[in-house]
Amino acid sequence: MLDPDWVRSRFEDFDVFHLDFGFDAQSPTQLTALVDALRQHGKPSSTRSTTSATPNRPNPTSHDAALEVIIPAADRLVTLTPGAAESIRSRWNRTATVLPHPHVVDLPGLARPRPYRNRFRVGVHAKSLRPNMAVLPVVQVLAHAVAELPDAELHVNIHREVADPASRAYAPQLLNALEELARLDRLILTIHAYFGDGQLFDYLTSLDLSVLPYHFGTHPGWLEACHDLGTAVAAPDCGFYAQQRPCLTYGHTQSGGLDAESLREAVRTAYMEYRRAHLSRNVDRLADRITPSWMAGRRNARRSPPADHRGRGAGRPTTARTLGRAAGTGQADRPPGRPGSPGRAEGAGRGAVESVKDTAQEAVATTTEHAQSADRETADVLREVGREAAAEIRTDPDPRRTPG
Repeated sequence: MLDPDWVRSRFEDFDVFHLDFGFDAQSPTQLTALVDALRQHGKPSSTRSTTSATPNRPNPTSHDAALEVIIPAADRLVTLTPGAAESIRSRWNRTATVLPHPHVVDLPGLARPRPYRNRFRVGVHAKSLRPNMAVLPVVQVLAHAVAELPDAELHVNIHREVADPASRAYAPQLLNALEELARLDRLILTIHAYFGDGQLFDYLTSLDLSVLPYHFGTHPGWLEACHDLGTAVAAPDCGFYAQQRPCLTYGHTQSGGLDAESLREAVRTAYMEYRRAHLSRNVDRLADRITPSWMAGRRNARRSPPADHRGRGAGRPTTARTLGRAAGTGQADRPPGRPGSPGRAEGAGRGAVESVKDTAQEAVATTTEHAQSADRETADVLREVGREAAAEIRTDPDPRRTPG
């Protein structure tokens, strides 16, 4: 399609010619001939411009030369962020329409719930080592940062061709360094073939934080896919990543190198968001379980005398799990001959629920930057409803399971 002869033979088959990417493989002379052919047949052209070097080329010279032909010649310009539009205006005095990137994941995939995990998972995908990646410096910082966090792990994925001596992407030194970190249990290394779309989306959904190891670029589709799937992203401050979609940012450019502390801070921030979400799930689950009948069962269980080991119900534990089963039927166990007080119990139950929710909101709002503090606040909330309930929460962390 970038051949002028294609335009001459097919000009009746299209109304607008749009250039999106791949044009920098053509020389300025070839692109000029393409533009002339479009004008000859009265066909308008549009271009989605990034204004920055393509991630597939280490040297921006050819990309810049291509832009110098197609941007002045385009009838309409489109870009993805205000920053890119401003760069186009200042460089070529052209106005570009800003259109946000459309979704990458199909609509059913957008509605898929995220899995529940007990460990915070950070991922770096090195792909086949595009020229805009500086993988090892980023991974080395992440290995130390993740190791400092409780219940956290670092996953590094890379394509098989990086380990293939016959491939242009072969990088034995990088691979050796990654394998050494894996031997030290600082990361989990996976070498695999290219993902299909479904595999890629499953991989991204499995992460709590995806770190982009780029040091140049403008608008990555990877960021869009993460946004669609609800996966947090730590992106470099080059290009216009932060304008494209909400993400964490760390310092990483070709000229300035890697700002290790900003990357560590991005990981800590993502980790605390994960901990807050985990705390909220525990609090919501606990508040749902503290029903009036649960409270009545708990009160009556405390008043009941210990069962005779020779009688019925001998050895029956009065734990939160047992009380949860009683609450599920709406009938709490009562000692013989002693009627309960449902009105008082239900009133106390409603008050307890509101107390738990209020305490939960305060706990979430005041969680500090240390995970240990979040754990203490979780314990404080759980203590509001007794040691039995706290024990159950700690031993049954999946909020989707129900007692009994």
